[in-house]
Amino acid sequence: MKTTHRTLRCPLAPEELEAKHDQLAVEVRHGRDLELTLDALLEAHKYARERAKAEISSSTSVQRSLAKDIESRSEERPVECRILYFFDGDVILLERADTGAFLEPRRMTEDDRQIGIAEKIVDLPKAQRANVLAFLKKHGELAEEGQ
Repeated sequence: MKTTHRTLRCPLAPEELEAKHDQLAVEVRHGRDLELTLDALLEAHKYARERAKAEISSSTSVQRSLAKDIESRSEERPVECRILYFFDGDVILLERADTGAFLEPRRMTEDDRQIGIAEKIVDLPKAQRANVLAFLKKHGELAEEGQ
């Protein structure tokens, strides 16, 4: 007679059943530990990824700034500037103390005029007027009637 073997369900003896219970409890604990480990790893990965992205962004910003400085052959530094009131032209502008260049011309407001009066700010010295007028004309900051 010819025979064969098959894997089939068979009843367990009481000691085998108890061993299976113990093994199942160990595997359940092990599975929960693995899930907690995976959650912790995923959270750590998320934090590390966010941190790396922030560091990359910061590095990119520094690179851009350095490239801009190299391209322009200059960098931004604090520079003392004098505030010049040109009452006749109704304009306030800044003058760099290091180079004498004029910057940021803007129309004088009524508050600016009051501050100028209260602080007894004098109008531009005559020697500077021609330079300021030329600068304002070049930058279109002077109204026709103020010329």
